[in-house]
Amino acid sequence: MNWKLEKFFKASPVVWVPMWGISKLRKRAGSFAGEVPGDALWFDEWYDRAMSRDNVGKLAGLGVNMVVLPFSLGASAEAERRERDDFMRVTRYLHEFNVMSLPYLQYQNVLQEENVPGGTVWAESLTRERLGYSYWRRTACQSSKGFKDYFKSLIADAVKRGSDGIWIDNTYLYPCRCELCRADFVEYLKNNHSYLLNELYLRDFEGIEIPPNLDAVGDPVVQAFIEFNFDRNIRIQSELKEYMESLKADAVYGSNPALYRGRCSKDIGVDFYRLMKLNDIMYYENKFYPQEKNGQLSGNFHGFIAGDSLGTPGIPGAWKKEDFDAVSGKSSCGLPDAGGCEKTLLEAVVFGGITGAFWAVRAVPEQLCGKAEDQLKMYFELPEIYDTMKETLGYLKKLPVFGKRVNKAEIAVLYHRASSILKFEVHQASLHGIEELLLSSSIPYNTLFSEEMAEKISGFKLLIVPDARVLSDKEALIIGKFTENGGSVLILGQECGRYDERLKLRLDSALKELSGVSVFDKLAAPHFQACGKGAVAVMPTGNVYGEAYVNMMSAKSGTMLRPDYLENPSSVLNAVNQLLPEPEVRIAAEKKLGVSWALIEGRMVLQMLAYTESKEDARVKVYIAKGKTPADASLYRDAAPVTQIRGEPDGRYTVFEISVSRHAAMVFES
Repeated sequence: MNWKLEKFFKASPVVWVPMWGISKLRKRAGSFAGEVPGDALWFDEWYDRAMSRDNVGKLAGLGVNMVVLPFSLGASAEAERRERDDFMRVTRYLHEFNVMSLPYLQYQNVLQEENVPGGTVWAESLTRERLGYSYWRRTACQSSKGFKDYFKSLIADAVKRGSDGIWIDNTYLYPCRCELCRADFVEYLKNNHSYLLNELYLRDFEGIEIPPNLDAVGDPVVQAFIEFNFDRNIRIQSELKEYMESLKADAVYGSNPALYRGRCSKDIGVDFYRLMKLNDIMYYENKFYPQEKNGQLSGNFHGFIAGDSLGTPGIPGAWKKEDFDAVSGKSSCGLPDAGGCEKTLLEAVVFGGITGAFWAVRAVPEQLCGKAEDQLKMYFELPEIYDTMKETLGYLKKLPVFGKRVNKAEIAVLYHRASSILKFEVHQASLHGIEELLLSSSIPYNTLFSEEMAEKISGFKLLIVPDARVLSDKEALIIGKFTENGGSVLILGQECGRYDERLKLRLDSALKELSGVSVFDKLAAPHFQACGKGAVAVMPTGNVYGEAYVNMMSAKSGTMLRPDYLENPSSVLNAVNQLLPEPEVRIAAEKKLGVSWALIEGRMVLQMLAYTESKEDARVKVYIAKGKTPADASLYRDAAPVTQIRGEPDGRYTVFEISVSRHAAMVFES
């Protein structure tokens, strides 16, 4: 948690509720996505209840302490005056109850029929098409002075009206070929890629063409344009954040760049690492509803763990059942039942995120209404939902798991930048799968971003490299030195390192000497080799892919499929156990438990979460290496009093036997 959040929330759980979807400016669209009845004659009455002091008091009474309110959808100050006045009024209510208030701002659209800020240049797709969500919502080029000045006026007005920061929706950046971006790209090439003049036999960059698409990732101009668009997005948002902080130094900057959807970040201008570091909080809008489905575990643990490693806590965006999407036209109720609410609230806490109740301020679906008046209620007011939120959030308040947190997992999964851009489908499918396998096997892990590999790799005992086919020589050397110093490496797919950082094909893998495996070897089983003081294992691949990952929101057809080496999970887990034979923490459980192992406010904390629908108690044996913790722990479990437990010695481990229904936390005093 960063200093801004610590200042406001201290060591309390952060509980987030968004209310941006209820904006009256959306009524033109009719029925809103997300269970908000914008086309109902009684919508205004429902809206007034949602924006009332009474509703704020109920939410605060449950433990909600961060709310995002409607503020702007891209219209002028005059057109949005009532909405912004409502924001100021409800912000006063929120502050009365010590709740953080953030305004909703839209990065992708202005309401151009009413508002065209002076100096605006319209965005233009690579295929020369107009960009925008609908015919009445158009995308301005975010680099244009008109858009940036307009956005700064929104920030200034929000701060003036009492906001505690800003919340920007859809902070991705589609590639743009407007004349402004073309001129900026030429300057970018001059300043950053002058070597391309000789390589491409050019006198200068004045006649350079913007590519019609970004598919030909081996083309050096395409690569340069991808980096230009990443840099453009970071520069724009950095400017907006700096302006916000000039008005209010401790203002919180949060956004939604559409992460963890199975879509390549190069297509939407999202440089994952830099954007995460820029934000104070990050929203993951996807369909990773926490559940077990088709033998897989779905959840936002991917983003929570990655965000926690970078100091930017994530917020769950999978607030509805994965098979429902209002845009798709399905009419079934997509809001979670009580059990789904409980799991969503708990998952973020286990893995260092911010817990969220996206469903809270939504209308009650007709299927759940017993009489007409029920439609005027908030979803959280349904007795079973209210009781679940009260019980779960009350339980969270008792847990000593908030505050300064350091993930102490011994295993790091490599998030590799170049591979995620230039060989996205391969790297991301492997990355997603190994994270899901570790979680479902109750093995704590952390993420290691390639941007920080040199500085942080020594803090781990085992590095997992998920089919990172695009490696630089420098990165290969860092991995080799890690093994020389006693670290172990699990390479998923023998084609790791086949290309250099510019996608130039090597004769063989950059990791061949380290692993003893060539790209051309026909391995029938995992290959193990000692290396320095450490060891390396390679999981072979025939580049054959199996079933699709569940709940993937935006993956292209035929992508984000399970690699062949993950179709035999026991083989991968055997390799993990062989490379890390005596882990600090080992869990033996009767059901699948997601596990985290962290130092929180000076205490070692082991948390466990069951993703299954059933809440039946399951017996769990927890093995913790002697000397890492005391033999005594405080055990916190949902729907149970806190108990003191003592482990029994068993070889080099201390063993604790407990039962877990939905959640448990073992807290060891230092």
